[in-house]
Amino acid sequence: MAKKKMDINALRSGMSKTKSVQEIEDAVSKIHEEKKPVAKVLKPKIEKPKPKVESKTRINLNIPKSQHLKFKIWCLENETTITDEILKFIQSKI
Repeated sequence: MAKKKMDINALRSGMSKTKSVQEIEDAVSKIHEEKKPVAKVLKPKIEKPKPKVESKTRINLNIPKSQHLKFKIWCLENETTITDEILKFIQSKI
């Protein structure tokens, strides 16, 4: 008797016990329609010409730590970098 009660409740809620193939296919297509992936529009990649940059080299200096620290502090106070100051010095001598 409890089984009949479940079937009646299922019928009352509008659910039938068996579904046709068409109903299943409709339900599946409805699910897929809701979750359609949105195609991304790809912009063509345009390579910008790179400006010619002069190749760089390194300079290794052996100076006392105390002088290096003082120079570094001076550069911070004057809002510049050690590299910029050394380059300015070299340019002034060339």
